[in-house]
Amino acid sequence: RELLMTLPDQYAGVYSRGQSEVVGSILLVALIVVASTVGAVAFAVLLDEDDPVSTVVGVEGMNDSTITLQHGGGDSVAVADLELVARNNTSTERYPFTNGTDLGDGDGRFETGERWQTNHSFSECDRVRLLLVDQSTGTVLLDSGQWAGNDENCRESETA
Repeated sequence: RELLMTLPDQYAGVYSRGQSEVVGSILLVALIVVASTVGAVAFAVLLDEDDPVSTVVGVEGMNDSTITLQHGGGDSVAVADLELVARNNTSTERYPFTNGTDLGDGDGRFETGERWQTNHSFSECDRVRLLLVDQSTGTVLLDSGQWAGNDENCRESETA
């Protein structure tokens, strides 16, 4: 009994600082809120940089005389801003979209579902790299390797 009565006197300094726990808790919560806010802002800034290309263009076909591209979805692009670059080991050909055949609605925009076609001068079974570039932004919308001509015949002749 005597021991219980003397404990408060021995620890009087500890018990008199009872507010420090409350202040410490408030400071800890404030620190967590500030750190979370800074982290959220940094994450938002990282997500906002360089939006990914939102235009999908594919090669519908490349035979021995023509290249056909199709807009597969996403944003439309002004035809005047597009250029197809075709390269093989020995030459590079450039095809502005304005010089090709617009197989769409002819409104000056390359839009979902539309096709575009141009003639080329590559030899049958040339391996050709096709790059579709949006000249206004410098964005490459398509980067594809294709065979000029019949794909199956060219693959067979390469392995033979």
